[in-house]
Amino acid sequence: FYGYWDNAIGVAGILTIAKSLHEIGYRPKHTLLFVSPDAEEFGAPDTAYGWLYGCHRLLEAHPEWAGRMTCALNIDTLAHRWQQGIQFIGPAEMLTFMRRALAGYQVQHFPQTTVGITEQITPWTEVFNYTYFGIPSIQPRFKTENDFVRTTVYHTQLDDASLVDLNGAAEILKLYGTLLLLLDQQAAVPYDFTARAQSIRQALDYSLMWRFKIDPAPLNNALDGFEQWAIETSSQLAQLNGSNQTALAAFNDDLRARLRQLLPGLYYTETDFPDSGRYEHLFWQRDLLALEKALACLNQRNAAGAIAALTDPASGVQGGWYALNVSYPVYHRSTSAARNPARADLLWGAGRTIPLTDVWTLLHELQDKARRGLTDFASERHNLAEKLAAAVAGYQQALEKLRLALVRAAA
Repeated sequence: FYGYWDNAIGVAGILTIAKSLHEIGYRPKHTLLFVSPDAEEFGAPDTAYGWLYGCHRLLEAHPEWAGRMTCALNIDTLAHRWQQGIQFIGPAEMLTFMRRALAGYQVQHFPQTTVGITEQITPWTEVFNYTYFGIPSIQPRFKTENDFVRTTVYHTQLDDASLVDLNGAAEILKLYGTLLLLLDQQAAVPYDFTARAQSIRQALDYSLMWRFKIDPAPLNNALDGFEQWAIETSSQLAQLNGSNQTALAAFNDDLRARLRQLLPGLYYTETDFPDSGRYEHLFWQRDLLALEKALACLNQRNAAGAIAALTDPASGVQGGWYALNVSYPVYHRSTSAARNPARADLLWGAGRTIPLTDVWTLLHELQDKARRGLTDFASERHNLAEKLAAAVAGYQQALEKLRLALVRAAA
């Protein structure tokens, strides 16, 4: 087992950048940390996210990094033979910096000639760990046309030197070097909090709030206040940049502290691939919409529609697609073990998931009644109504937590 693409080449990339900076005699303006944690695949059993033990323990051992580190560049995989382009991901606050830094760059080695830049935090790499400690990060995101790498090669003995496109990896590594040098040259931290305000606004469904009798005004007022603070902050940064170094250093420290407080509570993780980090309320929203649709189907005596609503892989209750195909012990082990925020052995996953909406029994009861031609779904409707009420309550609480986070960040 070589782990060549994931992630021996990432370690080689770190060493290559460090060696190149040394050879050209580069004198950094800031401290540059070159870190390669181990124990990546070790962590909490039966979870789709509770790994990356070494990175978490490393950050835990260096709490001072969270208050001083402007950004982490995470080299997790580089280029494989089927890769079509180059894509970087990061939190909303780093998007403007990345777009400016890579604007106009023409990709040389891949069919897609422009660099993709997307807001995303994934628990499949160390970036969620950094986010947990309030440190923004940038990393590449690979895409394949037929998902061959993930389904056949990933974490197998097939991940050897033949998998890696070295010329493509070299191009991506050069872009990493560019980002590193630009970050080092920045007098002011490159955070754009207006992008965060925009991201949150796009993630809110006001019509859904009204439908479930949730007044959106308090959250909207907090978001407006946060956005106004973000605009003023951008203006102050532009004025301070390159002028009063003492004032600029204090301002940078303040913004890093605010981001350290804001970031950890923004990203939660789901249990279905691709396990992207998202705002907590969106996970509750997905469940409650699926439950609402299923209840509407049962009110029309449509058991098949209710089952489809709960088990749809894209829009059903999370983990629901799995329930019809396995026994309850397997379902419970594979879902509630992951969707249990209070598990004692979780690291950065602690408090970063929402509780499981267990639909196994409900689905099997509906399937049995449909098979026998029964149309009395009174007990199932009652069950769904209770689960829907719980999801609405969780959704409302998540929105309130988001409101408080915005108020604190802009205070």
